[in-house]
Amino acid sequence: MNRCAQAVAPLFDFSATPDRPSVWMEENLVLPALMSPRSPGPLSFRTVPWAREILDQWHPESGTRKCSVAIAVQMIKTTMMTLGMSYRMKYGPVPMMAVGGMSADWAKREISKKRLHPLIKANPLLRQLMPHDPHQFGLTEMMMAYGAVLVTGAGSDTGLSGSTQGIVAIDEASKIKHQESEGAQEAHPYRLAQDRTKDYVGQEFIWNSSTPNDPRHPFWEDVEDGTFEHFYVPCPHCGEYFKFEFESLNGDKKLTAGELERTIENARPDIYRSIVWSPDARLADGLWSKQKIRETARYICPKNGCEIKDSDKPGMLEKYESKVENPTADPAHKSYRVPCFYKPSRTFGGFAIQFVDRGDLLNTGLQVIYNHELALPWEDIDVSVKDQEIWDCRATGDLAYQRGFVPRVKGMLFAGADWGQSMTHWVNGLIDADENIWIVDWGTVEGLQSLLRLRKEWEYERADKPGVKIRPRFGFIDSGDNANEIYKMCQQSGRFWLPTKGSGADSGEWHVSPLKNYPGLPLHTYVDKVAKDDLYDLRIHQKLDRRLYLPTNVTADYIAGLSGQRRLDRGRTAYWKKVKHDHYGDATKEIGVISWTTSGRRRPGNSD
Repeated sequence: MNRCAQAVAPLFDFSATPDRPSVWMEENLVLPALMSPRSPGPLSFRTVPWAREILDQWHPESGTRKCSVAIAVQMIKTTMMTLGMSYRMKYGPVPMMAVGGMSADWAKREISKKRLHPLIKANPLLRQLMPHDPHQFGLTEMMMAYGAVLVTGAGSDTGLSGSTQGIVAIDEASKIKHQESEGAQEAHPYRLAQDRTKDYVGQEFIWNSSTPNDPRHPFWEDVEDGTFEHFYVPCPHCGEYFKFEFESLNGDKKLTAGELERTIENARPDIYRSIVWSPDARLADGLWSKQKIRETARYICPKNGCEIKDSDKPGMLEKYESKVENPTADPAHKSYRVPCFYKPSRTFGGFAIQFVDRGDLLNTGLQVIYNHELALPWEDIDVSVKDQEIWDCRATGDLAYQRGFVPRVKGMLFAGADWGQSMTHWVNGLIDADENIWIVDWGTVEGLQSLLRLRKEWEYERADKPGVKIRPRFGFIDSGDNANEIYKMCQQSGRFWLPTKGSGADSGEWHVSPLKNYPGLPLHTYVDKVAKDDLYDLRIHQKLDRRLYLPTNVTADYIAGLSGQRRLDRGRTAYWKKVKHDHYGDATKEIGVISWTTSGRRRPGNSD
């Protein structure tokens, strides 16, 4: 019996899970030629050490339940997913499904035929998990020893339905499209695939990897919702850490070929970090010498302007440090962004040549560079609201006032609120005869009943009339979430609070209608894009016509609630990018909508 137990023990050694999956992979796996034509043989992450950290998230006890990786093309993206799946076939095994973009044929070819099958057959530790019946080791279904492995595409009619999975691994996630039917609205297939793990809540693992394209795609939303980690590397000269980027003006503006050329030999570390090359690469006929670009291209350290060469990259990458750039993320959702600079074989000169070639194609060419090389979705930024522009809304001179006091202008006081599961944000502001908004006070409460009680305490002294105090007339509260509870609270308030709901239309302003189950309670519906245009573009960015004024002692938490707003695209396709933690901005936006409804200049159905 003891000999029998010893013989089968290796098949059940998943109970002693290695501490780091990446170490186990490097110590035990070889890459077959079909999977890695350029470098077959023992697996090594020596040239891409950051891959170890990403792969270690596959450990069943890592605490990571979802890992989203935005990565440049040809950067071992699909290989990392395949390695992670092979590790979990042996350690912490559960049923798993691999989804390869939209096409089941692509998934079978690129995931099963080129990677999983060769990898399993080339490594004894994995080969012993194969089924004895070869018919059970197919391209779409592999009945491995401890659980089935399904391989499909998101466009398959049955591929994403009717199965329960402990692991769902999605590659080419950005290529998964939402094909809406004329009937019932269905969830995005990217989300449907992830939902296969619902029966494994607390034990599930979801892997998403792709080269991003659309900033509104749910894959990129996942990347931004996660920890959004970047790999910082030290300058080989000054030792300062930075992340490899290709941008200018603090990332607020896309580079064009002409702008890049004008920065050559004049790098300014305070605003500029990117690749430069010799101006002599421009020939007499105006064309670029690609050989000269390749020979002279180097990266400028954003800290002290040091010149970094390709030969410096391997040593820099060995000393990388991962930094979380979304500290409010759920720690169980890891996400990473890896541009092409993090692979030594992708040279600065090669990137520069691509930029010169693509730059002539204007947005089309630059979009390819941002997607494929920088692992970023292309954003055609129309309006970008900077923090300083918000700070500059502070009232000055004779109009200056302090928080908690009503400014020296005639008008009426109103309230705006944005409900949240943990906190509800509120803002009180005065609207004057010209529809300017003067913010008087702001804060947070827990729960709607607290908000209901708090409004009775709001009383503010006029700065120009000591002893004269005023209260808000009424307030708007967003009911896009938790609608029924908000409606009930509004009824309890005696119509002090009135519910609103933003619409996704691209034009128009506002409309009022009765709520059937809440007699006497009106619902104000407004176009969210137009409301944001009014607040962030006209009032804050351009400071035209109607303005937003802030007290001189406005606090950073309020400013942060309005920060990071960007309007992308132009015309009827323009939209404001979703921003996290913009609750103060949303509450302020409600006061802006009040200015529409109380103004004689704006009426339902009319545009200004």
